[in-house]
Amino acid sequence: QKEMAAKRKLPVALLIDESFKANLDQLPPIDDISCIKLTPVGSDDTEPDVIENKPGKAGSVRVYNYLLELYGGKVTRQAAYLACAIYAEATEDAHRNPGKHGNIDRLFKIIETGVALQGVVVQAEAKEAKGKSDA
Repeated sequence: QKEMAAKRKLPVALLIDESFKANLDQLPPIDDISCIKLTPVGSDDTEPDVIENKPGKAGSVRVYNYLLELYGGKVTRQAAYLACAIYAEATEDAHRNPGKHGNIDRLFKIIETGVALQGVVVQAEAKEAKGKSDA
């Protein structure tokens, strides 16, 4: 797996909606991303939090990837506020049910403490390599 910060075309402006899905539809696709690894800024020896690109988590990969691209590879307090707006109704649910939405709870912690996270986007392996045979 190759780790890198991919440069994609970001939307000029997000039109924040009350629906997470509507907000998500404005963000760049993440088909070529395997996961995102997050660690507190300045804590290189800390085991990273990993958000895998799989059903139930792909929306968070899309949000965090957008934040990392927009904020130079970091999830800052300002980025966390934006993400909470993007998550829309899920943010409200996370407030009412702590622990239910771990990727939003992480944003609440950034807002509360001011400790930013640095992120690494891990690219998925090329699909061509998976289809090769030894014939």
